[in-house]
Amino acid sequence: MSNIISVITSDIIGSSQIPEFELKTLQEAIAFFPDICKNKFPDMCEDLFTSFNNYRGDEYQIVLSKPELGFRIAVLLRLYMYMRTPYGELNKELQENKKDNKMTSKEAMMWKRQLNCNRLYDIRSSIGIGSCSDVLADNGEAFVLSGHGLDALKSQQHTFTVDTCWKEVNEQLNLNMEFIEMIMSRWTPVQGRIAAYHFMNVPREKITKKVFVTHSAVSQALKVMNTNLIERIIRSSEDIIRAKLNTLAV
Repeated sequence: MSNIISVITSDIIGSSQIPEFELKTLQEAIAFFPDICKNKFPDMCEDLFTSFNNYRGDEYQIVLSKPELGFRIAVLLRLYMYMRTPYGELNKELQENKKDNKMTSKEAMMWKRQLNCNRLYDIRSSIGIGSCSDVLADNGEAFVLSGHGLDALKSQQHTFTVDTCWKEVNEQLNLNMEFIEMIMSRWTPVQGRIAAYHFMNVPREKITKKVFVTHSAVSQALKVMNTNLIERIIRSSEDIIRAKLNTLAV
């Protein structure tokens, strides 16, 4: 009997331009992504990750038992990449050097400006939602839709795409993902990191230490970054998929 699942196939953008030691560290961090999600969102992620595999070094495949959560997990994966950009450790070293008087205020400001210009690690993801009779065999409708979607993404300027077994909702779902992508594309690197920690349920007082900004700066950033709108779009997409799933259960 076939089940409806969600398959997310992703690859790291510009992986060949990332220094080898950084890429290895990033790949090791990505391997812990399902565990991070389970820790941050235990109720949502209970029995969610059917499998998580790495292919050819920079390509990943996530199989989800709850297909409606494919959108949220794809967005969280991209935000997790922002978190893993080596910014926090540099800030930690910066703060330690300032505390030990190893760095002048001018040097600290110059370093902070350099950090703010860093390009964030990024990833593109294709979400396929469809039937699958054997997850272990890595085949079935959801796998095919996800794989074809990623191949198409590589020749485009987008970072998200979705294809489902319900063709009548695909256009709306892709518009939702493009809207999220447009919002995220307007963020500065610092804003991207703030959003990443925010969506990962990190308390604001900890965000200030990780991103090296004030509490008021975090609050102001979240107001102008449309993070609430992203959450509403994700929930709307989840509702569309749940409605289609409910028709199958009748």
